[in-house]
Amino acid sequence: MSSYQAFNPEIESHYLASLIQHPQHYGDVGALVTERDFSPVHRPIYSVIRQQLETTPPGPTTTVILADKLKAYGVDASKLAGVEPYDYIWAL
Repeated sequence: MSSYQAFNPEIESHYLASLIQHPQHYGDVGALVTERDFSPVHRPIYSVIRQQLETTPPGPTTTVILADKLKAYGVDASKLAGVEPYDYIWAL
């Protein structure tokens, strides 16, 4: 069985933005997607958001915290289409 992966950056951006703006709904939609559902650009962002929301109690999903965590994982502008993590998260 081959896996079909057709990434849609616009849909991914909307999903990530909704998780950042409405983290209380992660429990409702969290089981619907996995990291494999995201393009390489959005995969680390989703991973950081997921880690924040799956802690007990859920961690904050502010732009600064998410950007700092991305930088700690080695994600920089070269991996985010030339945009710094803070600016990329803010634009979502």
